[in-house]
Amino acid sequence: MTSAIAPVMVAEQWRRGQTHAIVQQRCSECTTRSAPVQYELRFISTLLMGTAKRMALQTTYQFLEQRAESNYRPFFVRGRSLWAETLYRATIGAEPRMPAEVAADFGLPLAAVHEAVHYCLHNEELLRQEREAVLVDIPSRA
Repeated sequence: MTSAIAPVMVAEQWRRGQTHAIVQQRCSECTTRSAPVQYELRFISTLLMGTAKRMALQTTYQFLEQRAESNYRPFFVRGRSLWAETLYRATIGAEPRMPAEVAADFGLPLAAVHEAVHYCLHNEELLRQEREAVLVDIPSRA
């Protein structure tokens, strides 16, 4: 998912017996609009002809969260009733705006917009499924 994630620092934390490490890394799969995103590395032991160590990569977001009380699976901006996809869609399309402009329009830190872009680029299938489910559900609510 990402290019070499601070290998020296991660190896040192693993040697010290820590179970995970938090590192900042620019995602190699994202466009240049994406800022560094925080990844949480969890060290997992597996048994393959002795003991081999591998790392599982999990993205953690500072400004995005999934709402437990919501029926929607996509992430929202933490503390706001604003979908991450709304921020992303403002940066693309016929009249795309720069992430800094979107952040100013919504009164958010620039990093929140960068996280929303990263989240949407990496969860396109989930977002598409949610949009389709909403479109199917609209006639039943009328």
